[in-house]
Amino acid sequence: MGISIFGYFLRIIIFILPVLSLVTSTTVLIKSIIDYKKTGNSVKLKYNILTIGCTVIAIVSWLFNIGLFRFCMIFTGLPFIHSMLFVVSNSLSANHIEEYESVKKNVISSYVTYLAAHVLLPDAGDYGGMYVFFGLIQNSIVSLLCCGIAVLATIGNICYIIFQFSDIKAIKKTMVE
Repeated sequence: MGISIFGYFLRIIIFILPVLSLVTSTTVLIKSIIDYKKTGNSVKLKYNILTIGCTVIAIVSWLFNIGLFRFCMIFTGLPFIHSMLFVVSNSLSANHIEEYESVKKNVISSYVTYLAAHVLLPDAGDYGGMYVFFGLIQNSIVSLLCCGIAVLATIGNICYIIFQFSDIKAIKKTMVE
C-alpha cells in the first residue's frame, strides 16, 4: 500500500517549513548587514541580530526540551510559521524603530513574549512528570504554571505580531500621503 496524498503533503511540509524558516532568518540578517554597510545605521542591524538571537534560543529550547508534545507540534508546522512571522514582523518594524515609540515597545514586548512562549513551554515523555526549562525543572506544579505562562505568552506574541503589522501598515499609509 502506498502513501496517501496527505502523507506526501505532510512530508513536504515537514521538510519545507524548517528550510523556509532558516531562509527567512538568513535573508533578514544578510539584508540588515548590507543596509548597515550602505547607510551606517546600526539600529536596524542591532534589532535584527536580537531577533535572530531569539529564534536561536527558541530552537535550542526545542532541541534540548524535546518530548512528545513538541515532537507532535513539529508536524503541525506551527513553530516554523510562528518563527517566520516573528522574524518578518520584527525585521519590518526595525526600519521604523527610531521614529516611533509604539513600534519600539511592540518589538521589545514581542521579544519577551516569544522567548517566554518557547523557553517556558513544558514537555513530557512516555513516563514520568512534566519538565521545563531545558529539562532542569521537573516539578509538575511548576511545569503547569510555566505551561500557563507559555500559552499566555504565545497569545500575547501573536497579538504583538499583529500590532507590528498594523503599525507598519499605518506608517506606510502616512508615508504615501
